[in-house]
Amino acid sequence: MTLAGTDLGTDATPEVEPQPPPSTMRARSRARIAALIVLLALNLLALDRARQVRAELYAQSDANTTQSVALADLRTQRDAVALRLESLRTDANARQRELKAVEGSSAVKAIESDFLSGEIQRFTDKARTLRDRLNTSNTVDRDQLQKLLLLAECYDGIRQASVALDRGDTTGTVAALKSVSAPCQQALTIVEPGADAAFPFDFPDPTVIYANGSYYAFATNASGGKVQVIQSTDLDRWTWVGEALGQLPGWAVPGWTWAPAVIPQPDGYYLYYSARRASDSRECISVAKASAPAGPYVDLRPSPIVCPIEQGGAIDPDVLIASDGTPYLYWKTENETRGGNARLWGAKLKPTFDELDGNPQLLLAADRGWEGRTVEGPSMIQVNDRYLLFYSANRFDTADYAEGYAVCDSPVGPCTKPADNVVLKTSGPVAGPGGADVFQAPGGQWFVAYHAWTAPNIGYPNRRRIYVDKLSFQNGRPVVAPK
Repeated sequence: MTLAGTDLGTDATPEVEPQPPPSTMRARSRARIAALIVLLALNLLALDRARQVRAELYAQSDANTTQSVALADLRTQRDAVALRLESLRTDANARQRELKAVEGSSAVKAIESDFLSGEIQRFTDKARTLRDRLNTSNTVDRDQLQKLLLLAECYDGIRQASVALDRGDTTGTVAALKSVSAPCQQALTIVEPGADAAFPFDFPDPTVIYANGSYYAFATNASGGKVQVIQSTDLDRWTWVGEALGQLPGWAVPGWTWAPAVIPQPDGYYLYYSARRASDSRECISVAKASAPAGPYVDLRPSPIVCPIEQGGAIDPDVLIASDGTPYLYWKTENETRGGNARLWGAKLKPTFDELDGNPQLLLAADRGWEGRTVEGPSMIQVNDRYLLFYSANRFDTADYAEGYAVCDSPVGPCTKPADNVVLKTSGPVAGPGGADVFQAPGGQWFVAYHAWTAPNIGYPNRRRIYVDKLSFQNGRPVVAPK
């Protein structure tokens, strides 16, 4: 969602694969997952003992004697933990077999069980690495102890979040995760070296607005609720706010609320999102309104605003307010689920923001090699008299997923793809970047918020995290660079 920009020059720098649904079985599975991981973390990290050792290291004048005693004690604990690690691995494998054996087990349950095994494997490997370093050292490495403390603090918060999630308490889940956002952000670099995400938790398909002196980012459903919300004053440090959407409309089923877009207006804030319709299991687009940026948002219609079932449904809404004040809505139709190629559409909105004003216009279709059969996640911006349509393409759960752009003659096309139109692609640990939202800060600087996997952990059951980078223009071409 974007308000019209102001200036663009050749040297200007203006500024599924569904997410798993929170069913009862999945909530219980997640609680078991968290419990196993916490048992691993608490045994491995030996939180109380590590704190005691660190205090001793800084308090005792005879450092060598203290370190020698502490090292021997830590070695004993690590040997015990090694046995526990193998037990947890056995438990994880057993749980995976249990889930896959459930009659009628869905792909989502398989994903949940794979997530369990994947998390156990990664943290087991990290545990062994830290243990081996301590066992081969003649002194207690304070840096390694600090890493253990960070991991312990992060996963203790995740444990509390899992307990709240098992109760169906989204507010409590968010509060627990919020309390450990800072240590989890630091722990992310330990578990996934090279990761430079802006937020440590799962936050796919982000969209960002500026309101009341802060930035608010919204994302696809995950542990933070149906529509997740985080807040920042500088685009670097983000904290949980809560769940933006109070209740789903009666036509929608829980667990499939994707790719929100929010647009501020004088009379309030409008939220567009896709949800799965109960009657035909197709994604449709809904619109809700709130008096505050973080919500709670309440749906404005008893039925979807866009729901082209004959084209496979609609997802990934985006909104542009053009320079003349006219609002436009954009979305993707899932034609690839009907044997075709995905398409992007646009249409004028009525001033009430809850109804289309005219017929939708086709903007783009997947027709280039790097796109595969999918184009999605439209984000239209206006700079002077030019319209740039950013979009994602290819399989979202692979390293081939990337971000491109097209140049449009008007808010509803026609649009043309430049010869070399990829602006974001896999680079180092940042894998499969996409789901981008282009927005402008109060000072005029353009930014792009997007999600990405952390290589080599690509695709489910791994997590997509939010990145925020600067966007500039060189000879009219958009260029993405770190802040």
